[in-house]
Amino acid sequence: MFDPGERLSKLVQMRASTDIRLGTGWIFSAIASYVLWTTLPALFLTGLLQRIPSFTIPVILGSIFFDATTLLSLLGICASTGLAYLVFRVVDRQNKHALRIREIFSESLRRIESETRPGQLNVLLPLNSAEQDFSALLQNTHERSAILWAMLVLIPYLGWLFFIITLYHLSEESNVHERMERLLLEDLDRILGATGSQRIPVETHYLPSRSSTGFLLASLFTIGIGSIFWLYEMISSPNRHFGYHSDFEPNLLAAFARSQVARSGT
Repeated sequence: MFDPGERLSKLVQMRASTDIRLGTGWIFSAIASYVLWTTLPALFLTGLLQRIPSFTIPVILGSIFFDATTLLSLLGICASTGLAYLVFRVVDRQNKHALRIREIFSESLRRIESETRPGQLNVLLPLNSAEQDFSALLQNTHERSAILWAMLVLIPYLGWLFFIITLYHLSEESNVHERMERLLLEDLDRILGATGSQRIPVETHYLPSRSSTGFLLASLFTIGIGSIFWLYEMISSPNRHFGYHSDFEPNLLAAFARSQVARSGT
């Protein structure tokens, strides 16, 4: 019944470039940024900032004068640059993964529909449900500008608020994506079962457990400290989701290919 086609195969092969596992070591850039930008006003309010001695660094054409404020500000900007890069990678990864999965579902549903006869109610019913779930997935998926949010995070102090807003959007959309994807996979599994094809593994017992509202309140009540743990969650938690894709996507291709062979032999 199915023909995987070159396009569907390429979409599955693109998993290596979209479902990237980011190193958690980048979390230290967020910690350093938070510590440096909170240390600067604390030292100023306590009067300790004026007690830190200034110094100069000789260069070819003269020397550069550094006081404590300048030094801490430069270090804060450097740390924020690392954090901004991490935000860019997390947002960009989610955008690319969501786009690739939308294309996989779109191609799969199109091929199923083109090969389904009008009288195959056992296929048409789950196909209709799958098309409705796919439409809901498209409506609830929004592509964020990775460059824009990364640049907003670079703004001293105000950037931390943009950072929290970014995490909230990522967390909410990731939850919606995983729920809607699970419903679509259940529909595809029923279609494959109705045609006697190889089934695909569906994790019906798993739902994303991250609470966007809980993380948001924790970040606000702790004056930003909670957002560091939130960032760690958004870096590491997609790994299980990506691992699941590495299981079901090859099985989906294999099911399509075997169905095509069976159809051509009849």
